[in-house]
Amino acid sequence: MFGSTKSASHPRWVVAAALGAVALLVLSGCGSTKASGSKEPATKSLKLISMVTTGAPFPASVLAGIQKQGKAEGVSINNMNTKFDTSEEATAVQNVIAQKVDGVILMANDGAAATTLVKQLHDAGIPVLAVHTQVGTGKFDEPDPNLVAFVTQSEFDAGKQAGQLAAAALPGGGDIGIVEGSGCCYEAVKDRTDGFKAGAEAAGANFTVVSKQPGKWTADDAQAACQNMVQANPGIKLFYAQSDDMAAGCASALKKAKSTAKVIGVGGSKLGVDDIKAGSIYGTVCYKPEDMGVLAAKTLIDTLRAGKTKADSTFITYTTPAITAGNVGDCTPQW
Repeated sequence: MFGSTKSASHPRWVVAAALGAVALLVLSGCGSTKASGSKEPATKSLKLISMVTTGAPFPASVLAGIQKQGKAEGVSINNMNTKFDTSEEATAVQNVIAQKVDGVILMANDGAAATTLVKQLHDAGIPVLAVHTQVGTGKFDEPDPNLVAFVTQSEFDAGKQAGQLAAAALPGGGDIGIVEGSGCCYEAVKDRTDGFKAGAEAAGANFTVVSKQPGKWTADDAQAACQNMVQANPGIKLFYAQSDDMAAGCASALKKAKSTAKVIGVGGSKLGVDDIKAGSIYGTVCYKPEDMGVLAAKTLIDTLRAGKTKADSTFITYTTPAITAGNVGDCTPQW
């Protein structure tokens, strides 16, 4: 069962991916016949652009995967660094349209704002694949119709894994606090929360959410949030932080408060994995952004080479396993 006595925040997003081993989608190769709604198979060399901010470890790892796969495919993929700035992104889109490239891999800075940009590219005849960040504000697993595909992790499944971790960490149930992400992509944060509740309930956990606060995806903000929550609710036995950075900040606050509450994170980052090994975080959910970048590049290249306008599957995810001290070796950090 799940109870809730108060909610101190309005959930919005992330920023924040586990491919155990890359399970790459093999799309149909070039053929001599047209698929329905497709165009003639491409025979020329592809000219692709990625739009990925490089100022943080996670997107930098996504970009590394994109470029790695481009090199393996013999396709040059130049990146436009949009610097976490929506105006930079809008300018980049106009430049891409002028260049008449064959396709774009977009890791949007703001999913809601990116809807217009994707439509502009689509109307200019340039196929767009979104990676990691949702375009639009609808259901996370229903990609914008102007996309070739959306390659990401299932945020609901990741939340579900975190909920099962929480049930294992606190089998007797009790009061818990949630440190939420904030910023863009409300639906992703919502899915991480809903998935957590579903996973915990499926495992038979009897939790009561007594407090929620935004951690803004940073360790410092999460530390302040957990400090406030544990002071107001000293009986909290577990915190679910929706990223490893926030989990680390929360763990620091609990240590200072001499609280024995356990912490669950999401991300599989080096910081999160190191904290699991040190015992300050109970567990996390393993994302692998570089492998996700590989999958994104392969999906777009295979789709274009097949002369199609849509990938065989438009919502493409991978497995995100739960990680604790007992299986921490299964998650080699990629960011």
